[in-house]
Amino acid sequence: MVIGALTEITVTFYCTAQTSAGQFTIPPSVLLALPVSSTSSTAINFLSVGSTTNLATFTAPGINAGYIFAASVNETTVTYQ
Repeated sequence: MVIGALTEITVTFYCTAQTSAGQFTIPPSVLLALPVSSTSSTAINFLSVGSTTNLATFTAPGINAGYIFAASVNETTVTYQ
C-alpha cells in the first residue's frame, strides 16, 4: 500500500566563474534542462549566487583527504517557466 508518493523534482546545477570577470552567463542548455517550478506548498525553487575562497588542504588522523574553504551565498526564491 502506498501512503504517499514523491511528486517533487529537485534539480541542482553548479557553475563557477572568476569574480574578476564581473559577470557570467548560464548556458541555454542548462536553463532549458530545468524543470518548470512546482506550485506545491512544499516546493523549493531558488537561485543562489555566492563566492568562495580558494580551496585549502589539511590532514587529520582517520581521513584520506581534507579540504576547507569559506563561502558566502545569497538566495532568492524564483519561478522557472
